[in-house]
Amino acid sequence: MTFTQDNAVGAVLVLITVVLLFSFAPQLLNIAEASAGVEKCRLETILATTQIGRGVHLWDMQVFRLDVPNPFIVDCPKRYGYLREESFQVDKVSTDFSKDGGERRRQINDFILGELSRCWRSYGDASDKVYTASPETGAGDIDTEETACFACSEIFVESGFERTEIKLEDFYGHADSQTRIDGRSYVEFLTKAESPKKLPDFGENEMIVLEEGQQWTTVFTIKKVLTGFWDTADNWIPFETDEFIPPANAAIIGCFVLDEQGSPVNLDERMEIALGCKDHEVGGFSFGKVAEGFTTLNLVDIDKETHRFPMTVRFMPTKDIIKECKRLY
Repeated sequence: MTFTQDNAVGAVLVLITVVLLFSFAPQLLNIAEASAGVEKCRLETILATTQIGRGVHLWDMQVFRLDVPNPFIVDCPKRYGYLREESFQVDKVSTDFSKDGGERRRQINDFILGELSRCWRSYGDASDKVYTASPETGAGDIDTEETACFACSEIFVESGFERTEIKLEDFYGHADSQTRIDGRSYVEFLTKAESPKKLPDFGENEMIVLEEGQQWTTVFTIKKVLTGFWDTADNWIPFETDEFIPPANAAIIGCFVLDEQGSPVNLDERMEIALGCKDHEVGGFSFGKVAEGFTTLNLVDIDKETHRFPMTVRFMPTKDIIKECKRLY
């Protein structure tokens, strides 16, 4: 058989392919392992929030339902990311920062959005019944001790990283303009709602600052907020109105809850605390939705709609976790 020029070209292409496979194989394995961890966590969340019960019906109305307790138990791997002087790393894969300032900022925004998306897929996108993990509300107790949190990743800002300011309006605008592989924007995916025609006014000077020595956490949070006529069995609110009851399935973007038309709704103190927005003590970025349901036994399902469970995924300073979370998984 004569070794032709075509044979030589083919051999070179095969050699290049083999070299590339060996070069990128470790990175591909790391990415695959991380994706498998997210999907494993998602499956465990679905199983942990599956309610098993039997209802008693009278004519066409359910008058009694007994649910079998399903303890919320998940074993989700935590991820670690690093922002360095000239690169950032996630899933053990390092990427160089662009020398262009605008492109570098876009890389950081995409890095944060990626962490928020993986955390949301593990919990909020997996089930609307994660509220089964939320602590019970005590009589008259509206502080942050009722919030349950699931830490998804820790981000370390290392020595040499260039101080970076990210305006809230720029970040949320970027999230609304970027399209995921499924055709939805990040805002749509992270809120399970359509993108509003106009994003809320976050304030021209509202921003977060990333600088060396910091540690940030991507965390899924959920809080039980009773906003109906009866707050708890021991705490009656006779003057409560529907004005402050957030709509079920309403989108949460930052410190705003949006109605079906995409307009911000009025929030009372309990909702502000649930969103980590009371006096703006906790900085960062946040997306989510308002789930509805109940965790206690009801003889007649007439108050189900008055129970609200704001669930959010946040990128926030690790030092502020203690302000927000009673339970940290």
